[in-house]
Amino acid sequence: MKRTEGAPVLAMKRGNGSVRLVAGGAVLASAPALTDTLQGWRWLACAALSVAVVVLVGFVVRLAHRPWWAVASGQLAAVLVLVTVLFSRHALLGVVPGPASLAELADQLAALGAQIDTGIPPLPATEPLLLLVCLAYGVLAIVADALTAAGYGPAACGLLLLAAYTVSTTLDRDALPDWTLACGAAGFAVLLVTDQRRRQGRRGPDPAISPDGPSDPDAISMRRLDRVRAAVARGSELTVGLAVTACALAVALLVGVLASAVGTEGRFPGNSPEGGANQDTQFGLNPFTSIRGQLAGPTPKELLRVHGLPSTTYLRALTLSKYVPREGWQLPRRRNDAVLDATLPTGLATPPAAPSTTIEIDNVGYRDRWLPLAGLPLGVTGVVPGRWHYDVTTATAYTSGPVTERRWVERAVLLNPPAEALNAVRPTTDVDPTYLDNAGLDPRIGRLTAVVIGRARTPFAKAAALNRYFLDPANGFRYSLTTAPGNSGDALVDFLERGKVGYCEQFASAMAVMLRTVGVPSRVAVGFTSGRDTGGARSIGTADAHAWVEAFFPGYGWLTFDP
Repeated sequence: MKRTEGAPVLAMKRGNGSVRLVAGGAVLASAPALTDTLQGWRWLACAALSVAVVVLVGFVVRLAHRPWWAVASGQLAAVLVLVTVLFSRHALLGVVPGPASLAELADQLAALGAQIDTGIPPLPATEPLLLLVCLAYGVLAIVADALTAAGYGPAACGLLLLAAYTVSTTLDRDALPDWTLACGAAGFAVLLVTDQRRRQGRRGPDPAISPDGPSDPDAISMRRLDRVRAAVARGSELTVGLAVTACALAVALLVGVLASAVGTEGRFPGNSPEGGANQDTQFGLNPFTSIRGQLAGPTPKELLRVHGLPSTTYLRALTLSKYVPREGWQLPRRRNDAVLDATLPTGLATPPAAPSTTIEIDNVGYRDRWLPLAGLPLGVTGVVPGRWHYDVTTATAYTSGPVTERRWVERAVLLNPPAEALNAVRPTTDVDPTYLDNAGLDPRIGRLTAVVIGRARTPFAKAAALNRYFLDPANGFRYSLTTAPGNSGDALVDFLERGKVGYCEQFASAMAVMLRTVGVPSRVAVGFTSGRDTGGARSIGTADAHAWVEAFFPGYGWLTFDP
């Protein structure tokens, strides 16, 4: 035999090296999953650089025949040096990580919380986010390299690639673009093929077709036939592997298309028609987080173009009615579910004697499960039949998942009664008890409310006094997307008595809760202000996201107060 005993081992080592290289490429091929999560392409360069450093260091350290833990340690140290050079200004000699540089990197990672909490994908690629991308893909590449070196490549690396897609599918409510899935699938397929070739190399040539053998023509013909059969067998293995991968990808995409109930956003809190705490109805501060993210966005985006909307009228997307002290707002149970169509119930014993207004809304960039409406809706047309439902108690139009409704027309009553008429309205309990519930509130809130309203006796006078209290600069309240910290254990008390700094979330929450302590039914509405006049239409965008207070007055329904 001309082949030595060491040949298969050498083939295995060469194959392992190629598999490790391809594994790094497969990890990088999963990076496009972040396309809709982060803006620009700097993050892709960071991911590529981190993966390249890991693969290169792995090759170099293995030349010295070091154990796996030494290789992984060297790769981890290399990634740390890389992020120090790229993101730290306090590195020793500009390269070596020291206590100051490590503290700086830790501070940048700690700052990510606020950006992730308030941001709306795609997020701007800030330095802290780029640092996170570098570290994440460096760690993924290190694990993939170690697994392939140990001979567990494709199966285990497939789990890593899934992990790379998890972040995007969690943050982005839309499905990932098909091409990003194709990139990951292609990288995984190449990894399968490369590993298969490595395994063939380990087996070495088949003795049955060894060049050492009989030299007669029949034997030579048989050897040639055996070679052809072996080549066909090897090709069949590769073909089957590629075919299985392609079929699996096709089935996954088909299931994703057909199973429309399964989205990337997860179950939206409170979407169960039964409601109730045991039905995951906790809404918390999710809508407020979305508002904060839209207001803080680097570039305002137009969402809606509206005809027939007065400048003082807001578009309501949803309302929050149940307040749990020290926790936040919860959605109520839906009790009056109806299909959204041309005629809607008003929920009032006597409909208001006021003319209706037609409001035409064209969708520019709005996608959600809540349909913005104005005033007291009397009917909605133009939507996809049967898609939307309407709950008269909460004045909310909703559907099962985020959709883009091209255009809709609302017929509504836009009430603006004079103060004299509202002052004549007496207190009422003829309303859903949820809107009067103030159980468990800190008594300091009630005491402050009593001081603020003073001698006010009617529901409208109390609401007007509270509204003036928040708007008067002499009372020390200041609007900001960053709230002031407190230490009372109750964020609402901290806002009212100490911080006095916040945005529409804090102001609307505080006034709505304070109204309930003096017997005025109230809730928080989330939606949009009327935007800006563009000549014939009003343009509403992300900068117009807002939360305000709605108080109930018998005979007039829910009226807007904006503290």
